[in-house]
Amino acid sequence: ISAGCLCLAKDAWFNREFDDKTNDWSKSRLRGDIAVKASSRVPDIDKLMLFDRDLTADDGLTHYGHCSDSVSMLTCDEYRKYRKYIPETNKWYWTITATTTRDCFVRYVNSGCSLNSLNAYNGNVGVRPLICLDKDTLVEVEE
Repeated sequence: ISAGCLCLAKDAWFNREFDDKTNDWSKSRLRGDIAVKASSRVPDIDKLMLFDRDLTADDGLTHYGHCSDSVSMLTCDEYRKYRKYIPETNKWYWTITATTTRDCFVRYVNSGCSLNSLNAYNGNVGVRPLICLDKDTLVEVEE
């Protein structure tokens, strides 16, 4: 992306609910907890770039606006755009895309790589973190 290079975790790191009351990523408890969980796995997490998160709902409503994150998850639009580069996993994982601003459902990717939706309070869905690195960042990958 123009801000840098998006990096998606190879697999879901843990399972948990999106939130127990909202499908708005900017207000979700998961948004606050994901950076804490990522800090143990991402060296120099404080040096990660903030990048824009478009919170347009799946039905096109823009009530939730935008926010900025250093650790996030994919939107449905990003999933569709970058799908050919995303390794498959046999686990379900959340996106940050609400189905609409009128209910509490959030879109997720199922083990068959299709987009579906569940109540935000469902705790059996994985979290697959997304970060953005500056284009000049050197990365060492362990296999």
